[in-house]
Amino acid sequence: MADEVHLVRDILDKQLVDRDRRLMGKADGIVLRMRGSGPPEVVAIEAGPGVLADRLHPGLGRRLCAALERLGKDIGQPLRIPFAKILHRGLDLQIDTDARRTSAYAAERWLKERLVRRFPGSGE
Repeated sequence: MADEVHLVRDILDKQLVDRDRRLMGKADGIVLRMRGSGPPEVVAIEAGPGVLADRLHPGLGRRLCAALERLGKDIGQPLRIPFAKILHRGLDLQIDTDARRTSAYAAERWLKERLVRRFPGSGE
C-alpha cells in the first residue's frame, strides 16, 4: 500500500532536511493524539537533544533541556514538526520549512555568536 507509513522504520531516526536540503537533525520522537476509542492520529515528529534523551531515560530530557536553556533560550527547545509538513520520505525526511527559522539552528547560532566569531579569520 502506497499510503502506509511504518513509523519506526520510515520516520524515527531519519535525517531531517528542509526544503533547500539544509540539515535539521534527526527525527527523535513521534507525537500521537489519542482519539477516544478510535486509533491514534500521528500529529508531529520531534527533534532535539531533549527528545532523544527522554528516549534513553524518562526525565533525562527535561533536565538536559533546562541545562541547555541556560546557554540560550532556543537551544534546549525541541523542534516539533507537523506531520503534514513532510514533503518527501526516503533516506531523508524533507520538511516544508526553512531550517534557519527553527530551533534546529539555535545551537549553531549560539556557537557562531559566542565562540566562532572570536577566532581570527572567522569572517567577523
